[in-house]
Amino acid sequence: MTQRNIVDLLMDQETSLSSAMLQFQVALARIGEEEGRIWVHKELEGYGPGETAPEYRRTEGRVTGWFVIGPQIVEHPIPLASVIGRDKAAPWTTPFLREGVHGLEALGKGTSGDAMTIMAGEQLLNEYGPQLNSHMKAPTLDGPIPVWCTRVRVQISPTAPAYVLGRIRQTALDLALALEKIDPRIVANNSHESREATTEKGWPAQAEEVRKIIKRILEGVAVSALAGAATSIL
Repeated sequence: MTQRNIVDLLMDQETSLSSAMLQFQVALARIGEEEGRIWVHKELEGYGPGETAPEYRRTEGRVTGWFVIGPQIVEHPIPLASVIGRDKAAPWTTPFLREGVHGLEALGKGTSGDAMTIMAGEQLLNEYGPQLNSHMKAPTLDGPIPVWCTRVRVQISPTAPAYVLGRIRQTALDLALALEKIDPRIVANNSHESREATTEKGWPAQAEEVRKIIKRILEGVAVSALAGAATSIL
């Protein structure tokens, strides 16, 4: 598969991004471009809870709780940053979508236009239940009514998976276009013979130039994402 084939796959919205990315990963491995290959691999596999995910995977969460107030159960939004502090609230108010590309595609197909629940919130309830209860207490003439938070959920915009997939597709396309500087025979067949055949055309220089471009693109993506790309649920 040549660079142009890969670019065409990434540009084709009818082609699943996971399929195009697999082909792209093979091409990057053939030219020995490790930084780009690792990025593609992580986007395909997803990011674990302890791993640093790219900022473009951050979205905006809405936290809702179910509170027992006297004889009633009331569902109510929780201004979590005000209740426990912005930094402590961040994992729930600005969560990352950590699924791999295939998982994001499935997540996007499962939406019906409504907000998507991505966390049940047990950890939040276990760690900060008393603060949540205190926040919802309502004073009365007979004193404050006892309040218990029994359930918490975190929802995101149904468009969030599509936004993240769009950022991944655009970055992959930028990287794939950089590959066009490499002799097609190297990308299509990274054998000793193909390298020998392209040595006189400057294969080492081509590879080094592409590595610099890919490094610059990935660094640029990180910087632009830090400027704020959270997809709002509101």
